[in-house]
Amino acid sequence: MGKMIEQTLTSLEVAEMVGKEHKGLLKDIRRYTAQLGEGKIAPTDFWTESTYKTEQNKTLPCYHVTKKGCEFIAHKLTGQKGTEFTARYINRFHEMENAIMEGFPGLTPKQILDSLEANTEMLKDMANRIGNLEDLIAKRRKGKVEAKDGKNLFWDEKDHLEQRVKVLNQKLADLVKATGKPRNKLLHLAYKELAYREDVSLDSIMDAYRYHTGDNDACLFQVIATEDGLYSTMVEMMDEVLERHEIFG
Repeated sequence: MGKMIEQTLTSLEVAEMVGKEHKGLLKDIRRYTAQLGEGKIAPTDFWTESTYKTEQNKTLPCYHVTKKGCEFIAHKLTGQKGTEFTARYINRFHEMENAIMEGFPGLTPKQILDSLEANTEMLKDMANRIGNLEDLIAKRRKGKVEAKDGKNLFWDEKDHLEQRVKVLNQKLADLVKATGKPRNKLLHLAYKELAYREDVSLDSIMDAYRYHTGDNDACLFQVIATEDGLYSTMVEMMDEVLERHEIFG
């Protein structure tokens, strides 16, 4: 399992809790960081540097403070202020923990963490694939797709993206005519079967790309046409149905 996802408060929120100006707390944290450095103690267990945007869209420094960091700051306070801050930050962290638990009813903390980590990896993969797709489409439009051994990475003059999409659309039209089934149903069955055969999650890619572009069926074929393996398998599946007149699956 990866590193546990840490809950933090911003230094702005901490400053409000301790009744200090933010710039004063930043000065304190920087002093504490220097003192920790002299003792060769990493400050990242307590806080990490970051930035935030003001209402005027200015970027200013801040810190993300962990629960340990709040304990550290609380120990530097005395009397009533220290007691009040301790109560406030403990309540705040409990609120965050309860909010997470309520969002995952019936799951243990470990199951919640596993779910969050799995979804984080899926979203990263999705973002990378969509970013690569958009980059390739942009380069294709500008005629700047990289070449390798005299051929483009994903298409050449005879087999480029638009041509592949055209082939897929024509085969889908042939399937509608051959089977008498509605286009949307055939398309749905086709991409479910493709996801099964290729062991990929096309749904997540589709949802994200559809949201970004506003396209529907077209974005599915663009995703498929951009990757050689997906494209070849989809064509093979469609040809199988055309030959046997059997629906996907």
